[in-house]
Amino acid sequence: MPKNRPGRLEILLVCLVMPSFLWATPPAVDEIAAIEKAIKANPEQAIRIARDATARWPDRGDLRRRLLGLAVRLQDQRVAALTEADVEDISSIWLKQLGDREAAGRLQRDWLRLKSESFRPRDAKERLHLARLSLRWLGDRDLAAGYCLDALKGNTSPEVIEYLEKDLGYRKVDNAWKPGVKPDLRIGMTAVEVEKLAGRPKRVTREILYQKHMEQWIYDSGDLGWVELEYVKGKDPRVVAIHGAK
Repeated sequence: MPKNRPGRLEILLVCLVMPSFLWATPPAVDEIAAIEKAIKANPEQAIRIARDATARWPDRGDLRRRLLGLAVRLQDQRVAALTEADVEDISSIWLKQLGDREAAGRLQRDWLRLKSESFRPRDAKERLHLARLSLRWLGDRDLAAGYCLDALKGNTSPEVIEYLEKDLGYRKVDNAWKPGVKPDLRIGMTAVEVEKLAGRPKRVTREILYQKHMEQWIYDSGDLGWVELEYVKGKDPRVVAIHGAK
């Protein structure tokens, strides 16, 4: 008895539901070269060109990393022309697509520095915004405080002073601003809450235990020495100890 052969309708349905990458024509070498040439020739549109190209071959992660990597590296040559939204977008590519936190941080620091140099001495509000970005992007409390202190030169901005005290944990001693213990840092906080208040630690050590591990977030900044967090599978990491600086 002859086997049933699929009809035209069945074949059409299979083609419609089949993932596009199974029938998409793979890119030719000369086609990739043409895309890379277009990216290099148009640095302002490089990321859009790379994204449009890689959308045609969604299964080619290697090609996506190659083209996006080329596009974001071109942005190092035009940092001063980037907007805040551009920096956040490019940093996200470095972190999520290319896995390079160092490159993302370098871009963010360079952009913040160039922005700061473009401000006038009395632009306190603008420098305060850079301080907030420093903490949000980099978790760098000292850098954020530096922008705040620059903002206070020749100014007495209550908003800047409040941010220094409440968000950065600085205090004024003998007419000078100095880092102090974070007043809101306490046992039971999550890792996310600690990073938001104290910033990212200078270094992290880890101890593996049965069904959990411990991390020591070492700051050595002002009166804050290190924070110990407990990581238990299925639960948010929590602070179990806070140690002052030696």
